[in-house]
Amino acid sequence: MFDLLMKRHGQLLLKDAGWPTHPEWQWQLSYSQGNGCAFYGSLSRDSLLTLLPHLARRQSLSKPETQHLTVLFSLYDITVALKPNALSSHYCHAGCITTVADGFPDDENPAFLTFFRALQADIRDLCALAEQTGYRLLDATTPQSANEVLFSRQTQHFELRAIADMPDATYRYDGTIDETAVEACLVSLLHQHARLLTVRLEIICHTTGDIIAQQWLPETLIETDDKPRHWLSRDAVHELILEAREHISQQLSAWQSFYRAA
Repeated sequence: MFDLLMKRHGQLLLKDAGWPTHPEWQWQLSYSQGNGCAFYGSLSRDSLLTLLPHLARRQSLSKPETQHLTVLFSLYDITVALKPNALSSHYCHAGCITTVADGFPDDENPAFLTFFRALQADIRDLCALAEQTGYRLLDATTPQSANEVLFSRQTQHFELRAIADMPDATYRYDGTIDETAVEACLVSLLHQHARLLTVRLEIICHTTGDIIAQQWLPETLIETDDKPRHWLSRDAVHELILEAREHISQQLSAWQSFYRAA
């Protein structure tokens, strides 16, 4: 689910910055040197014309510079490609992107340099923002510690626990995900400090220390200071109790059989 959230957030970052949304994001986020985010793709002349006013504002291009570049983009078929370079085989950050601009007139080198420097700065800024947000999403979708207990209720002999578990690494989506729902989830995670977790439910027998029932609740959205009853499925708890009863019944039958045989 984290990959889906990152992909959609990357698209929204590009859209909000005036970029086309089709460039593909890549990321490596493990708090190691060389880790970060990068995106690759191409920009047509029309895309550059759309991007230019945003680029001029963020990178402080002067009005004459912006007007001159607008004329060039209107007259010439100028395109830009963002390609992975040799560093991208080991790292993931803005430095892994090679920017290639085609179509600039040979006698427009000052304008080219102005545009190229501004574009490179924008790429670095977007990659840095994606990295910063990526770590926030990573923190919101993974346990804070091993076997982080979210909820616990105990009796004399048994304990019901909800534990934040690592997400399923085999999670796949088929392209039919509701983008509106994904964006709402992003708002909750990034602006409302919610968490999206895989929750492991289990019942433990204090007498033996055995886990006698276990279930997983994937993609559980937990709002800040949310009460367990708001996110803990009653149906899941009911099924867990039935599983525990069945386990106890089987153990009881086994001990009765052993007692008769003895």
